[in-house]
Amino acid sequence: MQARFKAYQKELRSQEKRMPRRAYEFATAEWHYEHNDPRCPHDAWVDSLEVSEPSSGETNEVRS
Repeated sequence: MQARFKAYQKELRSQEKRMPRRAYEFATAEWHYEHNDPRCPHDAWVDSLEVSEPSSGETNEVRS
């Protein structure tokens, strides 16, 4: 398991330039993986999730 975690960390570091800065900081934060830290998402519940893609144009074809 430790080898897999190290490989995961290495992959995250290799993707730093491709990720939004805040997402990278969150994914690589030490507290993110320490189960005794109250900020750790381990066993967390998602109460809500909203996905939005604003659009414009006559038929809403212009997407970001």
